[in-house]
Amino acid sequence: MGVILQQPQSPEERFWENTQWMRSGDRSDSMARWRQEDAMMARDDLDGVVRLRRQRLALHPGDLGSAMELAEAYLMKRRGDLAVETLGPVHRQRPEHEGVQRLILEALWMQGKIETDFAWRQRIPVLRLGPEVVDACRIVLTDAGGLMVMGELYEDLTFHGFLAFSWQKLGRFLHRLPDFRMRGVKRQMWRYWVELPDMTPRRRARHRPPLAPLPRISVWCLEPE
Repeated sequence: MGVILQQPQSPEERFWENTQWMRSGDRSDSMARWRQEDAMMARDDLDGVVRLRRQRLALHPGDLGSAMELAEAYLMKRRGDLAVETLGPVHRQRPEHEGVQRLILEALWMQGKIETDFAWRQRIPVLRLGPEVVDACRIVLTDAGGLMVMGELYEDLTFHGFLAFSWQKLGRFLHRLPDFRMRGVKRQMWRYWVELPDMTPRRRARHRPPLAPLPRISVWCLEPE
């Protein structure tokens, strides 16, 4: 039986899914545990974070949130193999859960693998640099009035599927195409403005340009330069 491709979630659906698993299980000790993890992060004690989250999953086996948190800790340690091992059974129980799918895909990319190296039941599309990304960028930019900051464009593309490229590679890819115009300060590509040159000023004026966001892409899901 082949893998079932599903449509990526809307922003609203992703929000409710995330808040649902964050509330799952017994979260009475969440604040104390998060403070403990913050202290470990400040000391770069990722082994301690993994140990704490592994204990949490042992106390609440089958808890979706605990399994995802442990997988994220493995990704921080660049142990994609352990993240896949943790989330494999979760995916079999909840094949439609997009958050689990995205973590598995990040873990596969971290190991130099691709999406076919995992036994999926369902998954979102995987986007690579090419015509489908050009089409998706045009859709996102048109909805925004033809003008967006690179960081926001990259994040909005995630609602079309899993991005098998970094935002730096997206910027270099778009810079070479006549369909897009890029402008900004050198060495600050995240804050570059990406523009559709063929969009009329009147159509663009109906939209308010977005504010430039701070970088917030996870370092472990970016491909090396």
